[in-house]
Amino acid sequence: MVVINKFSIRNLINSYIENKPLKIKHYLRYFIFDLKSEEIKFNILENSGITYTVFAGMIFKLFRIFFKKETSNIFTFVSLLPLFLINQKFNFINFMFLYLLKIILKDKQKAFSINTIGTLLFFPYKYNSYDFIIPLLFRLFTYYKFNFSDSKTIVLLLSSVYFYKISIFKVYFYKLISFLNIIMYIFSLLFIFNDVIYDKVIDIYLVINEFITKNDFLIKGKLNLFGFIVIFVLLSLIKNKRPIKTNIIIILVLFFNISNIFTTIDFIDVGHGDSVLLKSYFNQETVLIDTGSKINYFKLKKHLYLRGVEKIDTLIISHKDEDHYGNIENLKKDFKISNIIYDHQDIKLKTMYFKSLNQVRNTKNDSSLVHLVDIDGKKILFTGDISKWVEEKLIEEYDNLKVDILKVAHHGSSTSTSPLFLNKTKPAFAIISCSDKYNFPNNDVLKDLDKSDTNYFVTKEVGSIEVYFLNFINFFKHRKGLIFFN
Repeated sequence: MVVINKFSIRNLINSYIENKPLKIKHYLRYFIFDLKSEEIKFNILENSGITYTVFAGMIFKLFRIFFKKETSNIFTFVSLLPLFLINQKFNFINFMFLYLLKIILKDKQKAFSINTIGTLLFFPYKYNSYDFIIPLLFRLFTYYKFNFSDSKTIVLLLSSVYFYKISIFKVYFYKLISFLNIIMYIFSLLFIFNDVIYDKVIDIYLVINEFITKNDFLIKGKLNLFGFIVIFVLLSLIKNKRPIKTNIIIILVLFFNISNIFTTIDFIDVGHGDSVLLKSYFNQETVLIDTGSKINYFKLKKHLYLRGVEKIDTLIISHKDEDHYGNIENLKKDFKISNIIYDHQDIKLKTMYFKSLNQVRNTKNDSSLVHLVDIDGKKILFTGDISKWVEEKLIEEYDNLKVDILKVAHHGSSTSTSPLFLNKTKPAFAIISCSDKYNFPNNDVLKDLDKSDTNYFVTKEVGSIEVYFLNFINFFKHRKGLIFFN
């Protein structure tokens, strides 16, 4: 229920919309007031303020037919002023302030600098929000005439870096999509009093959106530092700056960047819980071990998107504790899962082999799936939540347990990781996935790791830990740096 505190055109329209049927209400509020709702899927790139630039550009071109450039800019600004009556969103205010500065100063770069400083002074909480960052970068690349300052190229780069995916359709036709949103905005105002016609308009809009979604092509994943370096090197070598060449190069680099030549293991920071992503070279196979707890699903989902994951070939559930199993239903909704494994078995894939070492025991934790994985001659042991008693059983049953990387059992609890087990496995590196909950990891476990000369990383301290394997090049990567190993 919307509470009206004072009279204004915005509040008057809002109170009128509130009594509309649910479907019509959501879309009127979305297009007129830029208010999001769970019922409407929206693209952040289209709602970051770039649409205002397209809209203003259309109005400017109309005035430019009859007037000089300076006069057309003034008339465009005046034409947009009435929108303040119904739209006081940050991205619109920021856009209008910049437009006014450009008219007064007659210098885009100075206007951009003052606008950016003013925004950071008066809206400091916006410094990391998409409706500030995206227009900021878009204008930066455009106003300062970088070698790849074609608008499509800028949108392509921003899509990869900020949203971890690129919609090819929306990149190359983002102006068309912005124009569609502008038309819907106009129709929302025209037919606000006619529910029958507006309902038909919404249906047409949904059909167009469905067509775009079905026929779109997505490149998922985030362009990393290496990709950026390659792009800048290639662009510096291009004498012909035609956008088509630039875009082709960037798309090729994105494919190369996302189709990684490394086999990777990501120990994902999911708070108190476990989740490990394994991807074979050139993305041949994707394996996820455990899912973390429901409360931290946003961390898991974000990381999978960042890594360009669309399909999980094999999901391994070590055991059915909530912090290992909690997101299985969420994953089923958001990703394609080909195979789910709950029981003790060897797992043979095209590029990876998981040797099962444990069996059903007396407790859920002790019955955790334990797998030994060999990647390019490097052995990694995943131990679930097994106790010291199970560790002793594994020592009795297997002669050679020496590994390169140990996934420490039970989040570094004192119930696991005995000195005897460390002596038999002799890991060069150990990973502990935990939060401050239960005061994990246990200090005695850390002391034992130090005594065994094992380098260890804790997710609550360094975030997600990525391991890269490529025969003679192997390294760890986390937010505190890179560590190479043999």
